[in-house]
Amino acid sequence: MNKNVKKVALATLAVGAGALLFVEPALAQGLNTVTNNVKSQLPGVNDVISGVAYIAGIGFGVKAALSFKEHNESKGNVPISKPITLAVVAALLIALPQFLTTSKESVFGGGATSNTLDGSSTRTIR
Repeated sequence: MNKNVKKVALATLAVGAGALLFVEPALAQGLNTVTNNVKSQLPGVNDVISGVAYIAGIGFGVKAALSFKEHNESKGNVPISKPITLAVVAALLIALPQFLTTSKESVFGGGATSNTLDGSSTRTIR
């Protein structure tokens, strides 16, 4: 790289870091608002994902049963791997909502408390 380009890049980085020191409190407050909004929407997203997973899991389970039946009737046309794969996918989709609940409790804990980004108050994470 050219020496002048390096100097300009370093100066730009220094000015950006300096500006961040003045903007940081406002940025933290904005980030706190965004994270609170996202967190308030998560239970609805969790319910939608759970519902879709249950319905898709049941559908894959029915398809797996029909594929097992088809494999039994005509052994040469349908390989056994197809219905087994469909059954595994169905089981995983049906188990997904419980996995999401367990994951959420593992990450946030059951009734854990946390400080807000500005450190002013404590709230319960649910």
